[in-house]
Amino acid sequence: MSIEKLDELHRQAKADPHNRDLSTQIYIVRARLEGPDVYLELLDDLERWSNSGSALQDAAIAAVARRMSENFDYVSTQLYSCADQSFRIANFIHRESHISLNLIPGHKFAPAPKGTEEEDFFIRQVLGVKPFLIGRFPVLQSEWDRISGEDMSAFRDDDLPVNCLGSRAVWDWLRETRGLRMLSDLEWMIACRGGRASSPFWGRGDWKRYCWFDENSGGPLRAEAFSVRLHEKASAWNAFGLIDMLGNVEEWVILKKDGEQTPFLKGGSWKSPVKHSLAESRRFSYYGGENHMGVRVCASIPRGKK
Repeated sequence: MSIEKLDELHRQAKADPHNRDLSTQIYIVRARLEGPDVYLELLDDLERWSNSGSALQDAAIAAVARRMSENFDYVSTQLYSCADQSFRIANFIHRESHISLNLIPGHKFAPAPKGTEEEDFFIRQVLGVKPFLIGRFPVLQSEWDRISGEDMSAFRDDDLPVNCLGSRAVWDWLRETRGLRMLSDLEWMIACRGGRASSPFWGRGDWKRYCWFDENSGGPLRAEAFSVRLHEKASAWNAFGLIDMLGNVEEWVILKKDGEQTPFLKGGSWKSPVKHSLAESRRFSYYGGENHMGVRVCASIPRGKK
């Protein structure tokens, strides 16, 4: 394959921009000329990812797997659907903790109008969010306990989210892991929306299927309100395959502004009112450590030469 061939394919694609076969051929030629990491570009934008065929998506996932191989193993790729959204999403496992994480494509934003809810989340200052891995569930007690750190959970079971977490305990625990970090506020919001422009991610469906708040949790002793495995069996995920983004336990995130990082809680919990079912909602806590506080972790995908 030559550069001349690539130029010819680009000319054809310009005349027929919606031809998926031409796009696939262009990436195949570029990969032979530049290396397989060119496929990572497909993950930089959700729309581009959605418009790519499964062969290109699989090539991009393979490139991510190579990049993440030091600490993560690729597991499988699955089509997830919720409301009016569907996406092929790859799943990885963090070798050290056994945390299951899904690959979320990057997002690009148009500037938000002043005075809107989006402006409050600093989207006006953000050119885009890079692709990342995010936990399918809040961190489970079995996963937490594989890493050094005291588990002070009030409600105990290996398959329940770790609870009673303060932000300091989360930071201390993450320092003992390899390749994991806390989500930013914006990353969490994007993941929660599941490809929709706004929340809730279930559209006009019944929220009680997807999240556990004070109105349907039945209190802290009801297993259905905490067990992510039961929620998984009920296919209670968003279009990114993520479970319990809203309700169950609140999740610590980092809000970045003016060079500072402030911990906040997102998503509401089993004891929260339903109004916390908005992806945009957040809550500050001075102390943390309460029995409805947990965390969901993520991982960055390295780019550049390797």
